[in-house]
Amino acid sequence: MDSLWPLREDARTEFGLQEIYDSSEWSGATFDTWKIRSRVLRGEDIRVAGNVFRAVVISTEGSSDRGRKFEQTLWYAPDSGLILKLVRRWDGADVQHTLKGTNPGDVQQYELIHFVFPSGHKMSAN
Repeated sequence: MDSLWPLREDARTEFGLQEIYDSSEWSGATFDTWKIRSRVLRGEDIRVAGNVFRAVVISTEGSSDRGRKFEQTLWYAPDSGLILKLVRRWDGADVQHTLKGTNPGDVQQYELIHFVFPSGHKMSAN
């Protein structure tokens, strides 16, 4: 793929975050600490919503102190700032009081099917 922007394949980053989820459905809050690791896999042309975009494919793995885990792949179009597609697979511990769709075996996925930018917005769809 000819690159229109600098793409450093295999670029990596790691960070931590603290999840606090409070719910009136049960007493108390859920606290969890996450370690997130992401890396750039490749650049890829992807057709979404009738347009072809140059996307950066990013792989991310997350693991938490409570034993929850996920792996995800997302397609990010830096020219537009859009996340075009995402697939996340959950694994690890089955923790009560977590959000629906985040238990072991659950898969979250989406693909952009329509978008409208504000008037005057400049974007290049390659």
